[in-house]
Amino acid sequence: MERLKKLGAAEADIGQGGEVTWIVLAHPEGNEFCILTPRST
Repeated sequence: MERLKKLGAAEADIGQGGEVTWIVLAHPEGNEFCILTPRST
């Protein structure tokens, strides 16, 4: 995630709450995307 922030992404609060397992970021133009944690197999 630090690499994405260095490239201009910023954390975005879209009301996801504290129970989710992903992080929402927005790139410099404002479009949002999610970073998911890997699944356990």
